[in-house]
Amino acid sequence: MRIDFQNDQNPSFSLVAIEVDAQNIRGNRDAFGATIGIPLQILPESREQPRLWEGELRWGTQGSGLRIPLQVVGLGTSQVIAPISDQQVASLEAWRRAQEPVFGLQLRAVGASRSDNSPAFYTSSFVPALTVPRDTWKRVLDNFGTSPFRIIELPAPPAANETWARAIELITNSTVLIREGHYGQSITMSRTALERISESVGVLVGLPRNGKPFAPYVDELQAYIKGSRDKSDPFALIGATIRTAFSWTSEPVHQGFDVSERDDAMFAANLVVALYSYLVTATPRSVPGAN
Repeated sequence: MRIDFQNDQNPSFSLVAIEVDAQNIRGNRDAFGATIGIPLQILPESREQPRLWEGELRWGTQGSGLRIPLQVVGLGTSQVIAPISDQQVASLEAWRRAQEPVFGLQLRAVGASRSDNSPAFYTSSFVPALTVPRDTWKRVLDNFGTSPFRIIELPAPPAANETWARAIELITNSTVLIREGHYGQSITMSRTALERISESVGVLVGLPRNGKPFAPYVDELQAYIKGSRDKSDPFALIGATIRTAFSWTSEPVHQGFDVSERDDAMFAANLVVALYSYLVTATPRSVPGAN
């Protein structure tokens, strides 16, 4: 993706041109936290040579996003670095909703004019959309983690659905809570994600929740699936799994968050991810008319 920059003296004249490589965006984590590296190359046709860059990496068309602090970018291919916290990762993933992330990249630069060596400021007249391929973004997320437990890339729902979208947000937050050491809260987050998944399953098989308390609804859903589906049908196992998972993930709510361990939280998160991932990919072919 090419971006052209101008200054106040030449607002319609490209003085600097760069190429941004969305396919090679990198994630990293060191002792000081996680960062996103955005590769860029100052193109040979640039008339001037900026040295300092800063800006924002925005969430789509939103005004908010990551701050790119002032930094030196050398000649040829280099990169700009944006620090990102675990909470910002969770916010970004909740906004992304398992789709390809599309960022708004706003950059500004400072250099010296080649004509008289005076300070020069360069800006872009628009905020270009930077689309990052899903496989690239998966690698970025993996590189944010330093433990064996990584943020999990979730398949996109087969159609726009607020219940599925909320499940994605909850699953993402549960993984962040594990990294931060809040294991009981993570299990509770997974339990809430399980509620959203169960509601979607109920709609798919013809038994919507309609405001019923969750515990009796899960029992009803399991019985309904068991009575209406063949034993070899995966939905029979899914109904039983949801009921068992609901009981198990309810323990922190009843006994207190401090009873949970890391492996419990990881098991709960991975169980919910497995259910979600199977359902959003299998139900379109298993349930006629499913979305």
